[in-house]
Amino acid sequence: MKAFSVILMLSFSLHLASCEILRRGAVSLLSSEQPPSSSMNAGLAVLSASEMPDDKSHALKLEPVAGGFEGITDVQFLPGQAMQVVVLQKNGTAFLVNLKDGVRAKLFSLNVATTSELGLLGFAFHPAFYESKKFYVHYNPKSDLSRVTEWEWTEGGSPATIACKEKRVIFEVKQPYQNHNGGSLVFGPDRKLYIGLGDGGWRGDPENRAQDFGSLLGKMLRIDVEQTIDGKYLPEIFASGLRNPWKYSFDSKGRLVAGDVGQDKWEEITFVEKGANLGWRIYEGSHCYDPPQDCEKVVRNLVGPIAEYDHALGVSVTGGFEYSGSSLPSLKGRYLFGDFATGRIWSIVLPEKTPVRPLSGKNLRYHGRWPVLISTFAKDSAGEIYVADYSGGNIYRIASVN
Repeated sequence: MKAFSVILMLSFSLHLASCEILRRGAVSLLSSEQPPSSSMNAGLAVLSASEMPDDKSHALKLEPVAGGFEGITDVQFLPGQAMQVVVLQKNGTAFLVNLKDGVRAKLFSLNVATTSELGLLGFAFHPAFYESKKFYVHYNPKSDLSRVTEWEWTEGGSPATIACKEKRVIFEVKQPYQNHNGGSLVFGPDRKLYIGLGDGGWRGDPENRAQDFGSLLGKMLRIDVEQTIDGKYLPEIFASGLRNPWKYSFDSKGRLVAGDVGQDKWEEITFVEKGANLGWRIYEGSHCYDPPQDCEKVVRNLVGPIAEYDHALGVSVTGGFEYSGSSLPSLKGRYLFGDFATGRIWSIVLPEKTPVRPLSGKNLRYHGRWPVLISTFAKDSAGEIYVADYSGGNIYRIASVN
């Protein structure tokens, strides 16, 4: 059965998915006309893994903290907080949610294109949010356009009186297809905004945009939101050769770590370093794609992944975070990531540098498989990590089974 892009608009560069996943996606769709009620959180159950790791000491469970959303694409904790989160829905609506009491309010609602992988995709708070009151949003106002805008947050006496206003366009780029638009927005330690764009879509990057330095597609871009040149924000190409960096984050050493969604066989986790060419479409992961052999002769000095897994395990990687919390000491310093379609979660120790051969298979610490579509991870101020289920509309905190 094909990916979700036509049937349920669930496509995030998937290739195959089971009928059971499609069924869950169909029955979980909610009306987009009304914001979910906090009462929808009632009755959410702890989600145990449907497939346990061989080493039971690595097993985890998912504790529900919020529910009743439709097509979650991003979850961002307010800076320094562990209870207040912004939840994005693909359909263009964003909510401010208190995880302690379930109270939520609509933050804003945008008219967005939602075909295939389009929609409301990413959100980032300004590094000095409490002083500037600024945040940034990544979305598709039309089917052929990606846009990043700057917003102003005005807080009243209650969640219902919070007012958000879109102030200016930071960045726009034309899109040739309706998939591989990227997703996340992340500020780095340098206080610059990182925008990961996919290759523009369709199969196999037919126009080879990821290797075309005249195109901004298939690139990790960096923008200084405090500076314009001739009144314009000018994106810098930070790295190239990306297929679709849907989710990425910075680790404790200030390194950008991305989950780059694969094509036919391989999903990858990679360090995204300044000036690096990460190989797509010449390579898929660490393997030749185009050409199918002797690809090392095409371009020299390409940077490979730090970890990868094949499509026997999953077909659409969702990048995560380095764990820095206290409730799961065995995960301290490990980077967690998952697969959108299969609901599997793994972790790795991030290496000092990109290895000659990436970690794969049994070298990835396996934590289990859950009946969820993992669209995004989130990290609170205490370093605990959360996962969102795109189809079920729930948000879970990753916890120990003991």
